[in-house]
Amino acid sequence: MAAHYAKAPGEPPRVMPSRAKKVVGGGDSAAGAPRRGRRRVAVTHRAPRLDQATSEIARAATKEEALAAFERWRGRHAAVSGYLEPADILVDGMRGRFTLWYRIRVNLEHVPPRSVRLRNPRRGLRPVAAMR
Repeated sequence: MAAHYAKAPGEPPRVMPSRAKKVVGGGDSAAGAPRRGRRRVAVTHRAPRLDQATSEIARAATKEEALAAFERWRGRHAAVSGYLEPADILVDGMRGRFTLWYRIRVNLEHVPPRSVRLRNPRRGLRPVAAMR
């Protein structure tokens, strides 16, 4: 059972800011009343995470094709592939509407910035619709 502690004098309410009741007009009648006309909007696209330096290397209909494309990439970029650790190679099975396809990403976190000279690595990737 969770311990309950007495509030200190002047302590703000213990509620998440997103759940706190907002005073809309400053009057007492609006305190705690839900706001009308507010609709939730679904997020349809999320921006890519910028905290992780990953580069998409291959897209393929089968895992074997994706791994073969990664081996070709590794041969072309031998200087960069020397810095990679096994955990830096990310193989993702992506679900389409009716099919499964694979992509391979490389985490460039352990690669020094001067070694990363990849020229548009996504240039040769096929669109997912072309894999059928």
